[in-house]
Amino acid sequence: MKFIKKLVFLTSAVAAAAVSAQAQTDELSLANTPYSPYTQYTSSFTAISSQTYLTFFFRQDPSFWAFDNVSFTDSRGNNLVVNGSFETGDYTGWMLVGQQGLPGAGNVSWGTLGTGTENAQDGSYFWSDGTVGGVDGLAQVVSTTVGQNYTLSFWLAADGGSISSFDAFAGAPVSSYAGNAILYDGTQIPTPEPSTLALAGLGIAGLVAARRRK
Repeated sequence: MKFIKKLVFLTSAVAAAAVSAQAQTDELSLANTPYSPYTQYTSSFTAISSQTYLTFFFRQDPSFWAFDNVSFTDSRGNNLVVNGSFETGDYTGWMLVGQQGLPGAGNVSWGTLGTGTENAQDGSYFWSDGTVGGVDGLAQVVSTTVGQNYTLSFWLAADGGSISSFDAFAGAPVSSYAGNAILYDGTQIPTPEPSTLALAGLGIAGLVAARRRK
């Protein structure tokens, strides 16, 4: 019996080490940017794990970010992101991350097509984020093939001003950001169970909230 318990412990330790050994890359980092209409950002990513976390952090003390039309495509052009344009009207397929519950917290909003932070870039819905005093955001885990190249793409608009920031990470889960431990749907990172997190994200439903501070 002691041998069995030791074997289980070692297996868990190896699994935890495998997760923590993964790396994440900051695909885009912006701080205190001026006003910017919807702009498309793209980057190439080579997978180092069978599961890749896409994590997006927002802070906008004076006003808002708008975030829409997210894709993560393989070499055949297949988009692996679920609900990348938020057209379900909520954040189905996504996980909430960061410091949830801060003033101006991010939410899925409705808007007409346009180029500003009150508009959707694609369809009728988008992620609006005006988090004050800290960072919150979204994450999604996708299945990837080690060594295969992928393209991350999304559209981002900014009202501008200070203090504001945006970061897009790809790779392993982000364990800490801006001095704060990061939670993925309330599960402490860096030793998550990816399949459990993915299922939890699919079951979340967000509310469409009115714009604030405008």
